[in-house]
Amino acid sequence: MSESHPVEYSAYVRRCVYVFIAVVCTTALMIGISFLPHYGWPAKVALILAVACVNAFVVAGFLMHLLSEKKMIYALLAFTVFFFAVLMGLTLWAISRSAPRCTDMSLKAFHLVFVTLLTGLAFGSASWAFASGHPASGAASLIAGLGVVFYGVYFLKKLKKIRYL
Repeated sequence: MSESHPVEYSAYVRRCVYVFIAVVCTTALMIGISFLPHYGWPAKVALILAVACVNAFVVAGFLMHLLSEKKMIYALLAFTVFFFAVLMGLTLWAISRSAPRCTDMSLKAFHLVFVTLLTGLAFGSASWAFASGHPASGAASLIAGLGVVFYGVYFLKKLKKIRYL
């Protein structure tokens, strides 16, 4: 019983071992960075996030074969990076504010930000699924996106007397 494989099995296993070694090394490096004595917490977090990005690139690029994918995959990855950057920016913005003012963001503003991001993600996933020939996944993502839009409208109507900030 011989089957032909486009990728040789031993080469694939070797690649998986290299990725595993890289993940172990980057994880150890992140742990080591957290114990650095002469750096403040913001510098440690920045270094750990940089190493985590390298780790994610290695896993996504080599193990998940995204380096050889089509343009739509890259668009979806760029979409994800954009939302990650927005969320990290919001986090850093909230941390940089003084402690008494951190509670100034209302539940309404919080919901508005995350409902907007979730809607964009759902519709982006739907467009990717339809473009790549997965109509069931596209329909599910489209329905989820519409559900989030209806939830957002309902929530904004319910809290129309509450300020945004």
